[in-house]
This record gives sequence, C-alpha cells and structure tokens, in this order.
Amino acid sequence: MSKSVSLVNGVGISFGCVRILIGAFSVVYLLDHGLTLTEIGWIKSFQAAVIVFVDIPLSHISDKYSRKFSITLSAFCASIWLYLTGASDHFYGFLVAEFFNALSLGLMSGTFNSYLYDVSKNNDKNEIAEKIFSRYQKNHFFFMGIFSLVGAVLYSQNNINVWYISAALMFLVFISSLFLPKDNLNKSGNSATLKETLNNIMTSVFGKKSDTKNFIFINIVFSMFLQILIQYWQVMMTYSSEFLDKKILLGVVFFAILMSQSLAGLAIERSKNKLVLKITLSFSLLLSGSFSVISMYYPILTIPSLCSIFFTMSTFASLSLSQLVENTPRDIRSTLLSSLAVLSKIVMFIIMPISAILINKLGVNFNLILILTMFFCIKYIITPTDNRE
Repeated sequence: MSKSVSLVNGVGISFGCVRILIGAFSVVYLLDHGLTLTEIGWIKSFQAAVIVFVDIPLSHISDKYSRKFSITLSAFCASIWLYLTGASDHFYGFLVAEFFNALSLGLMSGTFNSYLYDVSKNNDKNEIAEKIFSRYQKNHFFFMGIFSLVGAVLYSQNNINVWYISAALMFLVFISSLFLPKDNLNKSGNSATLKETLNNIMTSVFGKKSDTKNFIFINIVFSMFLQILIQYWQVMMTYSSEFLDKKILLGVVFFAILMSQSLAGLAIERSKNKLVLKITLSFSLLLSGSFSVISMYYPILTIPSLCSIFFTMSTFASLSLSQLVENTPRDIRSTLLSSLAVLSKIVMFIIMPISAILINKLGVNFNLILILTMFFCIKYIITPTDNRE
C-alpha cells in the first residue's frame, strides 16, 4: 500500500475512531446535563433534517470541485461539534453543536468512499473495489472496537473532558487531512448543475442494461437493516447475570459486534472465489438463525447470534457498495451514494417504528426476518462475473 493510500485510510479510520470515543454514551451525557428525552429527540430530528437537506448538495459540490476539501472540512466541523457539546450546558447550545455534527456527516457521506476508491485506483489500476473497501472495513472496525473501550474508560473518569479530548484529537485528524493527495476534480470539465447531475444518475442507473439498480436496491435494504440493528441491538440483548454489571456486558457485546464487522472485511479480502464467499455467508446465516432460536432457552446465545448477523450484513453492505462504486461514473459517484443515503433515511422514518413493534414482539428472533431476506439476496450480491483472483 502506497503512502497516499495509507494516509487516506488513516484519516478515515481516525475520523471514525475519534467519533466512537463518545458514541456509546452521548445520549447519557445529554441526559446528565439536564436535557429531557423529548429535547434529545428534537435534537436528533434536527440533525436528520439538516443531513437530508444538505447531504446531496454537499456531495455534488465535492464531485464537482474537490473531495479532499470536503473531507478536510468535515473533520473541522466534527471538532467544532465535539468542543461545543462539551462546553454547552443548555438545549440551544447542544442544538448548535448538533448542526456542526450534521454538516460533518453530510460532508463525509458518499464523498470518502469515492475518494478512497479514486486514490487507490490511481495507485494501482488493477485493484478492484471489493479489495479496497474490505481492507478499509477490516481495519476501520478493528480500531473502532478498541477506541470504544478506551472511550468508556475515559468517560468513567471525567465525562466532560472526554469531549475536549475528542475535539483535540479530531482537530489533529483535520490537520492530517490537509496532507491528503489532491484530486483536482475541478479540472475534469465537470460543470453540470445539481439537476443535471441527478438526471445523469437516473440515466446511468436505469438507462443501461446492467445490474446497477439491483445493487442499489440491495444497498438500501442492508443499510436500513444495519441501522435497525445498530439502534435496537441493546433491546434484543436479553441475557443478564448477577456476576456481570449490565453496562460492562453491553460494552463487551458492542466490542464483539465491531470485531465481527472487522472480520467481514477480512473475509472479503481473503476470499479467492465466489463459491467460498457464498458458503461462508450461508454458514453464518444458518449459525445466526440457529442461535436465535436456541437463545429462547439459553439467552447467552443472543450474543453470538447478533455478532453473526452483523458479520453477514456488513459483508453484504460492503459487497453492494463495491459494485455500486465500480459501476458509477466518477463525476457523479459521491452524489449517487449520498442520494441513496438520503433515500434510506427517508424510508427509515417508516421502517423504524414497524421494526420496534416487531422487535418488541419477537426479540432476538427478529433476526430470522433479516436472515431469510439475506438468503434470497446471496445470488444477487455475488454475481457470476466476480473476479477475485
């Protein structure tokens, strides 16, 4: 791996690791500082609304001019968000902080994956998207798992200082991003307006005889499934023990989930052909389904059930993302990925309440619905034209 590719990977991984330092306790922190659940709900809704409105335009700008600049600005906005959250002590202060968080997420969404792919292909034209993203995913979730444990320790020592520490670290990420290789998209002659870019996306997706629309559908489905599990996995955890503190157990499970997602990247990176990957995914689904059913009698098996399904779903999401990136024109790639992210968020407003009802009734056996869906999608996500050699 060249220095430029290593730097891009390092900035992306560092960005996620610093955010995860406060990821496990951000809501608890707001509650401890006088906010009500209703106010937190308003803040999260405000964040979602800002992202929906700015995500696509910001990605269009990064496509048109510079993805490096968007990534750099995203890290800078994230450092402001972290600092303001630590410094605020009332609703409107936290609301302003969340605005910078939304800007950071909007600037990074769609843009980073496109930029990572571009730099990697410039370094080695023979490298395929699956290897690029699986390698990144493997390292990303591995280090995020470690940083999640570090964050828990720091928070237990001083819940305010951890925000300032995170802000300082994110500012270092911002400084590092200034040394990322230039992309110079503004020299490519791309002068299309946002409307023209969206029309080009529709033409690219539906105007050719390709499987791109299938991968778009699969990507949206599994992005939503991942979000559902990320939001509700704690509810699906029914195991408890008088020997283990509940917070410690949830922290350990969260670490195991992140490691399973890292393992998904390793599985894609190491797989030599589509048959091996199909067998691996099928076995993982069978394992998760079996553990889900047996967990009704042995609740501790909820843990491997969740880890197994996170492994499979992360594999599916990574494969569909790879197919999308490789089959999308360079000058509209970030905008397409951001458009899909926005569409997923809009659909989530409908799906989330339904999922909550089903999880409330089925518990961890809600996984069985996801497992059946993934079995159906295996033949679409791993195509006969795959070349992993």
